[in-house]
Amino acid sequence: MEGFDPDVVTYNTLINGYCRKGRVEEALRLFKVMFRRGVEPDLVSYKILMKGLCKEGRVWEAQQLFDKMRQRGLAADEACYGILVLGYCWVGKMRKAWLLLQEMIGGGYIPDCFVCMEFAKDVFRLKDEMIEKDVRPNQETYNIMISFLCKMDGAQEGECMMEEMISSGLVPDSVTCAALVGGYCTKGEVAKAEYLLKYFALDFGIHDNRSFNTLMKVYCEDGLVEDAFGLQNRMMKIGFVPNTETCKSLIRGLSRSRSIGKLTHGEGHPKRIRG
Repeated sequence: MEGFDPDVVTYNTLINGYCRKGRVEEALRLFKVMFRRGVEPDLVSYKILMKGLCKEGRVWEAQQLFDKMRQRGLAADEACYGILVLGYCWVGKMRKAWLLLQEMIGGGYIPDCFVCMEFAKDVFRLKDEMIEKDVRPNQETYNIMISFLCKMDGAQEGECMMEEMISSGLVPDSVTCAALVGGYCTKGEVAKAEYLLKYFALDFGIHDNRSFNTLMKVYCEDGLVEDAFGLQNRMMKIGFVPNTETCKSLIRGLSRSRSIGKLTHGEGHPKRIRG
């Protein structure tokens, strides 16, 4: 129409219409027209196209679009990540979906319930299908499931999954250890976290410093330095070696302990956590 210059909202409406009708190629052509006419796509433009591509199983193209979007300075939000996670689930790329979920959570974004449920459903469906076909899930498959359960406040369920993994003839590794210890620390169950540290060290020879430091950090952040030193001594007896991160946690813990002492006017140490 002569004299009419469509803006980004107009283009988004048209692109969305094409995608809803499964005409993704036409939507992509219109997306290119936006650039030629000097209209900069916004976050909504990218999300519409990513969703359209994922619905057609073209997740790799959606991923490329996602990467280009970030290169152009647009920050991804929860919905962007969610679209891609679901896309990878739909095509059975569970490892890629899990890596994206980790990136999402690590960036401070919280996946919504639908994304989590779909991911969980597809992971466990994949495991069941493998067993039905007499294909034993490998260590990585179990670690993805355990890590996901622990991230979703299901450390106890993750531990049950580890027991199933062991009963199938596989052994846990440092990834399993970090997931479970981190999961119980998040729940505040420090005695259970310490028990697992000992279990992995004594039964499987796994001395995972990342897990050890995760538990140390819990004590130190609360200024419970005596508990932290006690943990360090117990862990050193079974082969753990403190590193730079351990020392940093202890220094922060000492600082917090002194602050708490001032606040309580020298009334003694804070109440100890008991397992």
